[in-house]
Amino acid sequence: MPECIMNEVVVSLSEKEQKLYDSLEKDMVLSIGDDEIDAVTAAALSNKLLQMANGAVYNDKKESIVIHDRKLDALEDLIEGANGKPVLVAYWFKHDLERIKAWKKGESYKKGQKLEYKLGIGKGAKWKKLSIGSSASSKSISISLSGYYPNKTKKLGYIKFRVRGCGAKKSWSKWNTKTYDILIPRKAGSLSFSLSDTYSNVGTFSWKVATDSSERQMFTNIEYQSQLTTSGETNGKKLSWNSKKAGWLSGTGGSEGSHSITEDTAVIATGSHIRWFRIRARGVQGNSDWVYAKHVYAL
Repeated sequence: MPECIMNEVVVSLSEKEQKLYDSLEKDMVLSIGDDEIDAVTAAALSNKLLQMANGAVYNDKKESIVIHDRKLDALEDLIEGANGKPVLVAYWFKHDLERIKAWKKGESYKKGQKLEYKLGIGKGAKWKKLSIGSSASSKSISISLSGYYPNKTKKLGYIKFRVRGCGAKKSWSKWNTKTYDILIPRKAGSLSFSLSDTYSNVGTFSWKVATDSSERQMFTNIEYQSQLTTSGETNGKKLSWNSKKAGWLSGTGGSEGSHSITEDTAVIATGSHIRWFRIRARGVQGNSDWVYAKHVYAL
């Protein structure tokens, strides 16, 4: 017999997936899109957590809810590394087997494939059909952000896809489902102030937010607010922010931009003033935290 070589492959969850795991472990109940997962006993909880660690978990209707594909991706790498040699795969749950045998990249279904998606937050979203060829392995869709926050009150919480195929035996495979949870955009990585070289009452606040269309942190715009105070407060979070404040300014901008402000010299000549400026990134799922900057006009 050849020597048995143990090769442990460590699979890690993303931060979002880990939070779902921790939440179920702590509260024994978890809402995922339209579905609710609950464990009434410690034994049931242990079983649900094992399912989730493998990538999917059963709801009360015995339907498997996909959480992640980490182990499937690792399995694919192992199979590719076998260079065509046979691979024996053990599994724990029925949904493991179903997902392992489900739709694979590049696989051809002679009788066609069905691809559907839905957008929403919470319950009530409906599946929409997409056209797809029998051998297709990818499909792109465009989402209009104008129908969601901050342009509208409605927010977008997730994008869910499901696909199945019909082979030569004329039987449809089970749906293989993938959910992408939409996150709030990243907060500004930088916000700075620069004083004009020519005029002592003119300054510019500049900002930059990292955005990536391939990420789930969908970005729409930057919201900024500014006020002029005489308070000695050094923490912008403790200030009251509203349009009645002196020197109030507000508006929106892109992920990278600037805004110049010219102060009334008669006002700032009366004593020390602080020009405060804050920004936050806004997306279809909500707002990032505020980021603050200030400039002191001192006599």
